[in-house]
Amino acid sequence: MIELKNVAVRTRKTINPVSLTGINVRIEDRERFALLAPSNGTLNLAVAVVCKSNAPDAGRVIQTSSLSWPIPSSAFLHKHQTFVANARFVARLYGVDQTSYIDRVVDMARITDLAEERISHCPKKAVSRFAFALGACLPFDFYLLTNTSIGEKEERETYAEMIAELGRRSGLIVATSNPKSAKSLCDRALVLDPAGSVTYDDMDAAVEHLERISKRVDESSDDMLAEEEERVFEDFF
Repeated sequence: MIELKNVAVRTRKTINPVSLTGINVRIEDRERFALLAPSNGTLNLAVAVVCKSNAPDAGRVIQTSSLSWPIPSSAFLHKHQTFVANARFVARLYGVDQTSYIDRVVDMARITDLAEERISHCPKKAVSRFAFALGACLPFDFYLLTNTSIGEKEERETYAEMIAELGRRSGLIVATSNPKSAKSLCDRALVLDPAGSVTYDDMDAAVEHLERISKRVDESSDDMLAEEEERVFEDFF
C-alpha cells in the first residue's frame, strides 16, 4: 500500500512555479493506478514525492509495499561502463543472484551483441530497453512507469505485453501525460491539478479532467509568451 495524506508540494528554482496541495490518495497492493498531469513539470514533482526522493512540504507519504524507481529512467546508469557492469551493480544493490539477473536483463533488453559495450557507445533505444529490463526483472510490489513506449516502433507491442504482465502479477503506477497509455493499463487515476487534485474510479472522467487542465496550461503558456513579447516590443522602442 502507498498512501499520500494531505500532501502539499511545489517546484523550486523555476520561472513558473507549480504548487499542489491537499493530495489524498491510497493505492492498494496489486492495483493499476495512473498519476495524470499535463506536461508542465507537475508530474515529475509528484513522482519524486511518491518515490520519496523529495520530501513533501506538508503531509505524509506512507509506504508499506516495495516500489521500483521510475522506469525506464537511465539517469543513474554509469555511461562509461558496460551494460553487464551496470546490471551487476543493480544486482548487488538489491541482493539478487547476479548471473541469473544479468542473463534475464540482457535477454529482455535484446542486447546480447551489445552486452559488453559501454553504454555511451550504444543506441538510445537499446539503453531504453535495458533501463526497462533492469527494473522489470526485479521483484517489486509496485512498478512505477514514467514511459510505456519502450524500444523501436516494431517492438512496442512486445514490450506493452511485458508491462501488462507486470500489472497482472504486481501493482502498476503509471505516471503520464498521455491518456491513451493510462486508459489501456489502469483502472483508477489521480489527476494532479493545482486547482484541486481528484481521484477517479472512471478512467474516461479522469482523461476528461486531464484534457481540461492541459488546455488551461497551454492557454496560460500562450498568455505568458504574449506578455513577454509585449515587454520585448516595449523595451525595443
